[in-house]
Amino acid sequence: MFVEAKPKRLTHPNFVKVLADVSDACESRGFLVAATGVMKTKYRGPWLQPSSGVPADSNFFRNYLVRKSLELLFDGTDFEPVDHVDLVLDRVGQSAAQTANVHRYLNGAFTEYGAFKFPAVKTVTHADSLYVEGLQVADHLARLARGIWEHDPAANGLVHSLRLCSILSAREFQVSAEARSLLKGHPQPPTP
Repeated sequence: MFVEAKPKRLTHPNFVKVLADVSDACESRGFLVAATGVMKTKYRGPWLQPSSGVPADSNFFRNYLVRKSLELLFDGTDFEPVDHVDLVLDRVGQSAAQTANVHRYLNGAFTEYGAFKFPAVKTVTHADSLYVEGLQVADHLARLARGIWEHDPAANGLVHSLRLCSILSAREFQVSAEARSLLKGHPQPPTP
């Protein structure tokens, strides 16, 4: 595309064309597509508001949404032949420690309940969608998902194989001391 394609309207011809191609690829099982959204006015889990000793933190919140999207993406699929995934995120401004944290988190380093139900994450890379067309397509799909959640009539029928999940709450958990050290304004507690 050579330019970022971020049309405001879901009816823009270029937007519709990209989504038609994605829809065909989904139907031929060439793509798996999933989107996870949070209705901030109804969500009662961690990271948006301080709760039960867990502070609000936008980086951890994004990591949580990425994890939920990967779980939804691979739910009910046979991913056994796939031994790993490489994750490319459209994000800037994360430190090396924060990038390492999301990588470890997605591989189950901090979970109390065992490994997550998706292939191991081999690498986490941050890129600018200006240079990575796949991220532009992901942005299109995110706009479509938002249109569906907001009941935009233009969103109907654009992609037939999009898995959607809305999250309203999350179970209680403890933040590990090592992960807590990466929270904004919350230093790691001293080790006994």
